[in-house]
Amino acid sequence: MAYPCPNCAGRGYRRVNQAFQLQIPAGVEHGTRLRIRGQGDMSRFGGQAGDLFLDISVKKHPFFQREGDDLLCELSITPREARRGTTMKVHTLSGPISLKIPPRTPSGKIFTLKGQGIPSKEGKGRGDQKITILVQ
Repeated sequence: MAYPCPNCAGRGYRRVNQAFQLQIPAGVEHGTRLRIRGQGDMSRFGGQAGDLFLDISVKKHPFFQREGDDLLCELSITPREARRGTTMKVHTLSGPISLKIPPRTPSGKIFTLKGQGIPSKEGKGRGDQKITILVQ
């Protein structure tokens, strides 16, 4: 009488949970699928392991919205600040910076900070950060 292997119950393989670290590339978007070669299921007949596919979910940010490689945000100022002009601290991915808002800035005016957006997936620079002024 043959007794099956105690490790695999005679199937020739066993399921093992394995932890590993993975570098998520900068600039990936929600819904991106990453392929990790050789980290999937083993072949039933002793061949190489298959590939593992990861579907990326990106959480919404409370301040920034994403549009391609650009970041969008809103900055509220008072009517007095809009009329006289002001300097405000603005959050960027690199940290806060000062934004000079000139006198008589209308609500809806968009300021663009070049190169302060999301790194490009292709590694060719960064998008911009666009700040919409809301006079409230």
